Amino acid sequence: MTVKDKVSALLAIGLNQTEVARQLSISPQRVSQITNEESYRASCQKLRVGERDVTRQIIALLQTLGAYVLKIHGHGMQRRGVPDLACVYKGFAVWIEVKSPNARRGLSPEQQTEIAAIQAAGGVAFEARCIEDVLLGLETIEPKLRERVKVT
Repeated sequence: MTVKDKVSALLAIGLNQTEVARQLSISPQRVSQITNEESYRASCQKLRVGERDVTRQIIALLQTLGAYVLKIHGHGMQRRGVPDLACVYKGFAVWIEVKSPNARRGLSPEQQTEIAAIQAAGGVAFEARCIEDVLLGLETIEPKLRERVKVT
């Protein structure tokens, strides 16, 4: 269950945003972002924001956060399904498959396979349709950082 799903479930049973944040150990601002995500996606669909625009926004966000970012331009000699962005954030390999907010189709079987292989190897990989998806995906790194600190 994703953080977004947990937030939705807790709000559905009547908890307020502060209680949800406390329950999930995330900031109240993050809960607010998650609850506003659907309206963000709806506005992107109305504006016809394309994958290229979302990719640019995500790259700018990652660079602002201090990540090294590389845009992968697919070609005929490349294996199918490789995510669109590769980056290093806080010492972790992060791969992001970017989709337009109004794309009807999700991940292809090849993309699902690649993302699963990256995750199995200890990397972070996910689909993003907006910068909020990226922030959610990057949240998965924090527990791994704490675990890394405990081990050393």
